[in-house]
Amino acid sequence: MNYRKAAEEVQRWLNHVDKLNLPPNPLDKLLNSLGGPDEVAELTGRKVRQVKVYDAIKDQEVVILEKRKGDGPMDQINIEEKNHFQESLVLSYVQVFN
Repeated sequence: MNYRKAAEEVQRWLNHVDKLNLPPNPLDKLLNSLGGPDEVAELTGRKVRQVKVYDAIKDQEVVILEKRKGDGPMDQINIEEKNHFQESLVLSYVQVFN
């Protein structure tokens, strides 16, 4: 199989996956129900979150991975999010213990 055919095959699979009606990630569903990343401090250690956006080219909603806000190591991002909650910049927070 040559490169072009392989790339077309991968694109067909990606298109198929985009059309699947999978349930949302439970943590992302909770965060979104509480107002989304602008309203909820997330102290989880995750580097990315799943976000549903409208794709005008495909004329449908697709799920993308969005990097969490903040610069630096994850510990620093969690501290920034905790501070936002303590300073009442966000109304709620979600903390996950490993």
